[in-house]
Amino acid sequence: YPERFMKIAPLCSGGMSWRAWAIKMPVRAYHGKLDDVVPYAYSTLMVDAVNACGGNAELITFDDLKHNCWDRAFEQTDLIKWLVEAPTKEQ
Repeated sequence: YPERFMKIAPLCSGGMSWRAWAIKMPVRAYHGKLDDVVPYAYSTLMVDAVNACGGNAELITFDDLKHNCWDRAFEQTDLIKWLVEAPTKEQ
């Protein structure tokens, strides 16, 4: 829904990489590398697919975390600031 959202930030997620072409807004994904609920590879596949389609996606990896990466993402990164800033030409 690019008409509703200017950016998205999936946490410990993945997606249907075959539909990556539909993502028109900047993506900043967060995932714990030790996640035993949703495999880390799901986020890497999706981020790679978005970028392969000409999109703008990055993956923030927490090497020492399992599934709960949201606490660190919200508390120790600039996630909120990034979400509310207007996208730039590079995004």
